[in-house]
Amino acid sequence: MIETSLCVTSYNRPDKLKEALSSFFKTNTYDLSKLELIIVDNGSTDKNVIDFIKSYSPDCNYKTVLNKRNDYPNCLRYSKIQARNIASGQFFIDCPDDHVFVCKSRWIEDCISRIKIKDDVGAINYYAQPSYRFTKQNNEMSIDPDNPDFFIASKK
Repeated sequence: MIETSLCVTSYNRPDKLKEALSSFFKTNTYDLSKLELIIVDNGSTDKNVIDFIKSYSPDCNYKTVLNKRNDYPNCLRYSKIQARNIASGQFFIDCPDDHVFVCKSRWIEDCISRIKIKDDVGAINYYAQPSYRFTKQNNEMSIDPDNPDFFIASKK
């Protein structure tokens, strides 16, 4: 049973995409039988990206979305909507292709456990550094009063 869907969005950066995926799978401790990887390409014109996505075969359930709508920044929102529409997991992780995972930890399990504690939590970041985006209206997040390792956004 798929529990978690990991969505990686990409556009014309094959090396970044490969590095993000490689680092995720090298540091991951999550049970891959419960994980679904969805790569969404935002209309790449670089044939290397398209060829990589089509030939990639991770050790988990794998889906792709080739998004022809390339009207940055709107395509980013649209690509995440497309991924959520085909996602099988109860939980959804959004990961741009420029993220790199640097330490082995149980962060997916920890996030799932934390989000299950209270049903008013709609989004979570684990060990996130505060930044401007947490104060944007659609990303308002605050330090979790129950655990300072988490930033949370309430369901509204």
